[in-house]
Amino acid sequence: MPGSLLASLIGAVAGLIAFGSVHLLTKGALGAGDVRMAVLLGAVLGWINPLLAPLGLLFGLVLAAVTGLILIATGRLSRHEPMALGPFLNLGAFLTVVVVGMTSVDISFSAL
Repeated sequence: MPGSLLASLIGAVAGLIAFGSVHLLTKGALGAGDVRMAVLLGAVLGWINPLLAPLGLLFGLVLAAVTGLILIATGRLSRHEPMALGPFLNLGAFLTVVVVGMTSVDISFSAL
């Protein structure tokens, strides 16, 4: 199923449900741009492999959380200051493709 429109749609819907619900429940604490980026990255990662979409988005969130904790601990960021999530989502998606995705693409194309 890698490389199919359905797999891409599944990844996009997963990103929309996860990030859209957080955006709505937190009344905008997560920006609409982050939701749109999660949908786009979910679609791209889903096209590669449907299992990569949640993994890539989760990895981006973990990177953002770790960075935020470090910045708060060092005093460079206060708890109430906003921090951009987009760069971390992009980095998480990129690292997921590099570390996990290429293996799954090689396996799926070798099966053809």
